[in-house]
Amino acid sequence: IEKFEGRGDNLIYRSIKVQENTDGRSKSTFQIPGGMQNNELIVLKMTEKFERNPSKEAKDDVAKRTYYVSENKVRTQFHYADTCITRSTSLHDKERANEDAG
Repeated sequence: IEKFEGRGDNLIYRSIKVQENTDGRSKSTFQIPGGMQNNELIVLKMTEKFERNPSKEAKDDVAKRTYYVSENKVRTQFHYADTCITRSTSLHDKERANEDAG
């Protein structure tokens, strides 16, 4: 977990969830070195959180972006607008986008 203050891109938090690739047969394309017994670490999920940018409308201002690496999906949640109890969310599915394009 990393925490930030005063960045120009408003990033305040970043985390990564990994799993050790013990069998060496992972189909993941995103791996990093550093596991026990010289195994690779497979990145399963990454999360970024952003502080509110008052120069943007809440519906266009990203609050949290979660990369589900093993599923090829990205979920983006936007900040809450004033007086609202719900917020905009979008889900991007790389595999589905490839199917639609093909």
